[in-house]
This record gives sequence, structure tokens and C-alpha cells, in this order.
Amino acid sequence: MRQTAIVIATALALCACPSTPARPPASGSGSAARGSGSGSGSSTAPAAASACRPRDVALGIVGAWSDASAAYVCLRTRDPLKKGPPLCVRYAPGAPAQSLTGRTAPTRPPAAAKVTFKDHALKVCAADGACTTLTTKLPSKDTGAAVNAAGTRAAAVEFVSKNKNGTHVKLVTEVFDVKTKKLVARVATPAVGDNPCVEAKFLDDRFVALPSSNCAGPAGATQVVDIARGKRVVIEKAPGKALDTYDFDALHVGGTRYAFLGDYGATFVLYDLAIGKRTGAIDLRPYFANKGLDPPEQLKHAAYLAVSGDVILVVASPTGAVGQPGTALVIDGRTASVRSTTRLPVCR
Repeated sequence: MRQTAIVIATALALCACPSTPARPPASGSGSAARGSGSGSGSSTAPAAASACRPRDVALGIVGAWSDASAAYVCLRTRDPLKKGPPLCVRYAPGAPAQSLTGRTAPTRPPAAAKVTFKDHALKVCAADGACTTLTTKLPSKDTGAAVNAAGTRAAAVEFVSKNKNGTHVKLVTEVFDVKTKKLVARVATPAVGDNPCVEAKFLDDRFVALPSSNCAGPAGATQVVDIARGKRVVIEKAPGKALDTYDFDALHVGGTRYAFLGDYGATFVLYDLAIGKRTGAIDLRPYFANKGLDPPEQLKHAAYLAVSGDVILVVASPTGAVGQPGTALVIDGRTASVRSTTRLPVCR
């Protein structure tokens, strides 16, 4: 299954009025692939002017990151006949959206390691080319594999048994310490639904998400296992309501609190993984309604970032769609309640 990017979603429509266009993002700052998360921004805030959006122009998100005070989104037109420099917009709690000058998206550092699974073994290769082989006890020769951001832990996950009807009934996750090659945890959980494909995604060194699907789209069910306690702490399995870690990565908000998008991006869900419970959820469709476009489809085009324990979610607009692109919500990172809404005016 496709691995999602850290920060980026697609398509937002904005313009600056007045503003000098921002410099193009640095190489490697992000792609227009689906996903979400937060980057870092440590330099002094640049000059800014009020931002607005053109009436009928669709842009693609080419960079998104956050710092302690705001979320930033850089955009470029998707129309090949109207290419120009990108526009970076600043979203901050209690302030109007601002067009930035003199600031571009930071370069994303290369992954610390990559992992593959073949012939009952995980092969973890660091950026310098050094590789480590970890042997699993999983029965299949090919299964889901993942490595954490630091490249220090690797995981393999697989359905290991079926009932008489051929439906998967058991899911096993093995987690290894890459340096010592030792098995850190082996967690067995009941399978959910009849989904033939499963993958592993590290949320951090303690929690691993296990989205399962029909092998061609968003998760039909999502489990999260706690490596430290050797147990499942989250399960989302309602039809169409599973945590959508196929289109969006989970977002670390603070402590053991993580934000997810569910229902194909139409629902914001906040979880405290330490207790394995939802602490809040928001139906996003009333905020981002777009006539003539199925709400879940529109809401798949979004970016959400953590800002000082809260979440700023910016909705985008697919190519050719118009409505309310550039709308941003400031969401309380503890209660999942909407604190404020920012809507970009149409440029005059």
C-alpha cells in the first residue's frame, strides 16, 4: 500500500492582495502527495500582508509546516498556463490569514532508514548504506513492514490465521530493536473485518498503527497497539469511519494525544492513546461544504498541523472545484472543539 507523506495534501486556492510572491520552496520541501503532519520553522516571522483567494483558480499545496505560533502553507497554481512563484500563507490562532514574503518551506531531512521485508526477514538500511537484517517468526515470506523515524525500531505485521470461511481472525505484530536485533514486542490481536491487506505505521516508539484494507484504498479498519503494554489500545471499524491513515498520517498533538482524520477525511478524531479512548471528534462537512462536490472527496484535500498543543486544519479545493478553499479551523488539542474559523475573502 502506498506510504503517505508527512505533511502534504493537495489543492488549495488562494492569492495575496497585496503581497510580493514568496520565494519558491527549497528542494525537497514536500510534494503534492496526500498526507499530513507538522514540520518545524525556527526563523523569525517574516513580513506579512492580508491574504485572499482568486474566485476560480485552483492551487496545489507544495509545502506545509508549523512552529510554536502558527501553521504555514505554500501553494502553487495547478494550471500549466498560469505558472508562477508559490504563495506562502500564515494561519495563526486569533489572527487573519496572512500572505508571507521572504519565507519558504523548510527542506525535509532524508529518512533515517528504509525497510523491506522478504523471506521472513526485515532488512533495515540506514541513510549511509549500512543494513541490518532482522529475522521474524511470521509465516509469510512477504508482509507489511515499517521503521520508525529515527531508524532504531522496525516492525513486521501479518494476518496469521483464518476461520473455516477463509476470513482472517488473527493479526500479529513483531517489533525489533535495530541495533541489538532483539525482539522488543510481539502483539497478537483479533483481526477486524475481512480485509486482506495490512500495514504498520509507527506513530512514535511506543504506538504502532495497523490499518487494514482491501489493498486498493483507505483503511476499512484501524488498530493501534501499545508496544510497552503489549496490547491493542484503539480500534476503529465502522464502515467508512475507520481512521484514514491511508490518505493522512496521524498527527502528534502533545503527550499521548494524536489526531486522525476518519470517514475519508470528513471527520476529525482526537485520541489519547495512553487510555485508548477518543477525547473528541468533529464532523468537518458543515465547515467545508462545497456545492456540487461530494464532501468526503473535498475533505481529502487538506493539511493539518500542530501548533502549541492545538491543531490548525486547512481545507483545500480539488482542481476545478470552487467553494470555500483556504478555510482554516483552529481546533482545541485537548477537547477537539473548534475555537475559531478563518475564511479567506475573494480577491477584489
